[in-house]
Amino acid sequence: DGSFYSKYWPRRGGCSGRCGRDDSWTSLYYPGEAALGMLMLYEIDPRKEWWDSARDALVFLAKSRQDQDQIPSDNWAVVATAKILQMA
Repeated sequence: DGSFYSKYWPRRGGCSGRCGRDDSWTSLYYPGEAALGMLMLYEIDPRKEWWDSARDALVFLAKSRQDQDQIPSDNWAVVATAKILQMA
């Protein structure tokens, strides 16, 4: 659906009872930064899954913010949106 977990504790590598998804905190910036990273990855490895994931993330952010009176200042989402529009 384009959403991200801000915190995820892998089951391997010393997870002590607190494994998997952690919804105690949500980052404003991680999703936009991840979308930009996927677009940069797409530039060197043009697989459809990178493009689709970045697009889905940006669409999710736009839809989740469309009814807000105050849109958060999310530089990563702006940079990723500009990049995807350039690449389209």
